[in-house]
Amino acid sequence: MPKRPDSLETLQLSHELLRRIPKGRTITAPELREQLADAGFERDMRTIQRQLETLSEFFDIDRDDSTKPYQYSWKPYAKGLSLPCLSTQESLLLMLAEQHLSNLLPAKLMKSMESFHPGA
Repeated sequence: MPKRPDSLETLQLSHELLRRIPKGRTITAPELREQLADAGFERDMRTIQRQLETLSEFFDIDRDDSTKPYQYSWKPYAKGLSLPCLSTQESLLLMLAEQHLSNLLPAKLMKSMESFHPGA
């Protein structure tokens, strides 16, 4: 019998999904699943779909179910997920570290850093 995820794992998955739902365009559950896998979060499609359904109930997220796979986006008036941003110095340090380490770290880890880039 598969182990049920604990609260911390569920919270981490929710946070990662909320960060990856775009504003002004849509994204599908398979696209989100691929992004999560690139960031080291291996989840089955049904788990992601259930989590997106729950998040759509509690946040200002549009779920377009007129076609499959369903498409998700933040509603136009939504503030999205507001968390503290990196300072200018932190951004510069991260950029330099990323450039220096790009050939030393696994591609999967480097891809997970894309969420720190503007427009990600």
